[in-house]
Order: sequence, then C-alpha cells, then structure tokens
Amino acid sequence: MKLLIFTEHKDTLDYLAGDGRDGRPLGKLREWGLVTTQIHGGMKIGDRDTPGSRIYAEREFKEDCQVMVATEAAGEGINLQFCWYMINYDIPWNPVRLEQRMGRIHRYGQEKDCLILNFVSTNTREGRVMERLFQRITQIEADIDPNHTGKVFNVMGDIFPANELEKMLREMYARNLTEDVIKDRIVEQVDVEKLRQITESTLEGLAKRELNLSAIVGKSEEAKERRLVPEVVEDFFLKACPIAGISAKEIIKDNHVYRLGRLPRTLLPYASKIEPRFGKLGREYKQVVFDKQLLVKDPTLEWVTPGHPCTKVFDG
Repeated sequence: MKLLIFTEHKDTLDYLAGDGRDGRPLGKLREWGLVTTQIHGGMKIGDRDTPGSRIYAEREFKEDCQVMVATEAAGEGINLQFCWYMINYDIPWNPVRLEQRMGRIHRYGQEKDCLILNFVSTNTREGRVMERLFQRITQIEADIDPNHTGKVFNVMGDIFPANELEKMLREMYARNLTEDVIKDRIVEQVDVEKLRQITESTLEGLAKRELNLSAIVGKSEEAKERRLVPEVVEDFFLKACPIAGISAKEIIKDNHVYRLGRLPRTLLPYASKIEPRFGKLGREYKQVVFDKQLLVKDPTLEWVTPGHPCTKVFDG
C-alpha cells in the first residue's frame, strides 16, 4: 500500500521525512523504517532520470517507496493514481487547494475507493474552528440523506470563497473575537437549505441541459473513425523501433506490455527539439502500453499515444 502525506510547510515535511543530511534531523517516518520520498517547492520539475527532481520522485514513489510526503508543489501536475490512501497532515484554509490535493489520487486509472484523512489539532483555536466546520458538514450530510452520508457533492468551494475561512480567523485575532462567534458564523453560513439548493441546482443543470443526442453520437462515431486506434499506434511503434535502434520486447506473449530498456544515444539530439512542447523524453522505459484500457489493470504502466515524446521522436 502507498501513502501520500500533504503538509503546508517545508519544516513539517522535514520533520516527517527529513534525510538527516547537512545537520537536519532524521524524519520520523524514516526513523520508523519506512521507505520515503518527497516533493517540495525547492525541487525542479526535472524528469524521471534526474534524482532530486519532482518527476523522479513521482517515479520513485511508484516503483520503490512506501510513503511520499509533499507540500503544495505536488498539488498540481503530478499523477499518483496508483495510490489510494492520503493524509492531509496540515489542512489549507482554501478549499480549492484541498480539492487539488485530492485530485492527485482521485483520477482516471484509480481502481479503489480513495481514503483521505484530515488531521486537525483541536488544542488550538484554529483547529477547534475547523473541527466545528467538519462537524457541521457531517451533520448536514446526515440531514440531507441519512443513508448515504459522505456521498453528497463536495461544494465547499461554492459555500466559502477561496479565502473566507482565513479571513474569519484573521478577524478573530485582529478584533479579539471569541471562537464561539466564528463558529456561529460557520453554522449560519453552512446551513442545510443552502447546501441542498447548491447540490440540486447542480443536478438540475446537468439534467435539464438541452442536448442533441443524435448529433453527439454522430460526432463520436466520426471521431472514432478518424483517430489513431491503439493497434495502429502499436504497429507503427514496433516497426519504427528497429530503425531507431530500440529493442521492444513483449514482457508476456500477447499481453501488449513492452519493455524498451534504455534509449540509444542517437535519439538524444531529437530530445531538445520535442521536449519543450511534448515533455521530457525518458532515458529508459520499463513497461509501456498503447491501449488506455490496460491502465485500468495497472495504472503504473507508461501509456504511449500520439503526443507522447517517444512517438514524436519517431515522427521526427
């Protein structure tokens, strides 16, 4: 099982996953014998072959590590759908950022129900305010549908503007307000009827939108005819490999998963031409597939499709 832990601050990340170098303490997770990696804002995007970069850490987490500890630097652009267990060690006051974190694991290719835990320190004023908010949401979920709590739309972003909670807390200190005043505001702003109206309007917008179904079906069929189906991409790729000096070996007969190994140096000059537009070309690919459906069984596979750096090298 893989575990993703999000923190708000680099100091918290070091506390959990510090490597003990340059006078820094060894992280608690490492002390406990867990194999960890990390992503933070001080790391470059990099690629899968450059240690210390974000993309390399993503690969390391996928292939070798039990735990990844990350700051907001992993909130966007990193795909971790092979992990289904996440802990928000620190909770951001902006609900949009919280949704971005969840989006790292709750995405296409995820086979399991995602388990997400939010840690709240209830011995602080801020923590007690957040705890009251969570209690209010839980209560409203039960009022709307007692049999399916936790299944209502996550509409926190519609109830609270991005910085509303932070403004409340700042006002609590600046105006010396009590916690109860802020908690009362939360109860007033997050009420059952308002949440019901938001969720119902969302459903109505989806249900009542006028759609020309026959036109959609026709466009869908036309797109299928024009697109490059996986079999065509796979055939092109396998025929181009010998020309490019690549040996593509099918790992198991007829399973359509291939090992490319290290790419030859003769292809490296093409990398500088395609990487700015299509992304970094890996120096080695252990398992590649051409059919998106195979990702359902194993989301850790490398999906090669038109637009992937490998295919663009062959196009060149």
